[in-house]
Amino acid sequence: MAILRKKLMTTVIAGAMAVALVAGGGTYAFLKRGSESVRPPASGNETNAQGAGEDTLSAELTETTGDQYRITPGVTDPQDPAVYVNSNVKSFVFASVDNNTEQFADYQIDPAWKALTGYKDVYYQVAEAELDADGSPKKQRFGILKDDAVSYEASLQNKDMTDENGKLKTGLNLSFAGFSIAANPFLKDSAGNPVDEETAAYLAFENAPISVCGLRYIADETPLKNMLAKAEQNDTVKLALTDDLTVSDKTISPVSNLELDGGGHAITVPNHFDNRAGLAVLNTNTADKTPLTLSLKNLTLDALQTTYGIRFYRDNPISMTLDHVNVSGAEGGIYLNSGKIAITANNSSILSGKQAVIVSASNIELTFTDCTFTSRKAFTPISINSGCKNITISLINCTVETNGKTANDHFSVAGENVTIHSIGTTYKTNGAVVSPSVSFGSDAARDSADITFDTGT
Repeated sequence: MAILRKKLMTTVIAGAMAVALVAGGGTYAFLKRGSESVRPPASGNETNAQGAGEDTLSAELTETTGDQYRITPGVTDPQDPAVYVNSNVKSFVFASVDNNTEQFADYQIDPAWKALTGYKDVYYQVAEAELDADGSPKKQRFGILKDDAVSYEASLQNKDMTDENGKLKTGLNLSFAGFSIAANPFLKDSAGNPVDEETAAYLAFENAPISVCGLRYIADETPLKNMLAKAEQNDTVKLALTDDLTVSDKTISPVSNLELDGGGHAITVPNHFDNRAGLAVLNTNTADKTPLTLSLKNLTLDALQTTYGIRFYRDNPISMTLDHVNVSGAEGGIYLNSGKIAITANNSSILSGKQAVIVSASNIELTFTDCTFTSRKAFTPISINSGCKNITISLINCTVETNGKTANDHFSVAGENVTIHSIGTTYKTNGAVVSPSVSFGSDAARDSADITFDTGT
């Protein structure tokens, strides 16, 4: 299989907008381009248009309409991102769009593109092999936008381009990515029977390198699992959900860096799962000690029918961020069974039928801001087990609640060298605000602990 890419060019609305905002029909900002060069792997030996021999397949995404664009209300600007393909083999051409403009930019995808099933804002076309008179591959253009144009809403005002503090908004972008992949390996199933074009295109995209298309929008569980399963050690899988998912037969287990934006959707995990967790970070290669970075946001991870919401059991150093994430598990929301883990969470909730956070390893650093921890039954919400050392937990403006017929402590500390700093955090038992309580598993745990509770007032 040949996967060759010369250049991936991205068109982005600049996050830092250097043009002053004016009323009416004035200039609002510039669109600027950034680019990323990528080296293609060696090509395969597919049958080509000349009958035999080594194939030639390359693609680049370029734009000729300038390096910057003015965002002017009511104006339509020429903008011509296109994938150019040189190939002597039949290939699938893919284009993806990442639109984070808050809908002030309006465009249409050229009707020659077909939407790829299972993905949002990913499109494909078929490029037949075309040769020049000398037998070399002919350059074919596949424009992404209809009429090569982007327009801007006439109703745009200063307030649309500024945040609540009156500053120019950042993170607004409209970006395109494209690549091509040889079609032949995907035109038949494993039994040698022909498959339809849509199925072949889907298989080709699923087998493309993780790094090719950047952010991928996921509409069902199959692409989610496929992307995670094929990732290699240093890949970063970037996924965004477009619907709620129920994971049917296997836990979600990232083996590489992961950025997952739930888009406000939920992943529900049924019972009787392997590894007993909704998201399990496991030791798939005990010799691999590569640090791992995981980022989840705008997501509900519902594992109340299985054991844990998130489970760590991997020797690699791990850094995880949770932003507006709701995690739940029948016995534990987050279970840390391996060390060298740092978790930073904001505006998130950890819910469990038993313990919200369970620490069963050493060298753990947890920082929670504006988060809630809830134990539904008569269990301690946050527990540090015996044998654990060097645990640091910071709780800033959080809520920690235990529930049940028998009142329980908010923290159980059996490990040693445990530091807990609580600032502005509210503690509850069965809904009533109470003073925080801590139980210790031993004198050594008590004597080595550094625990402070600051009301924050």
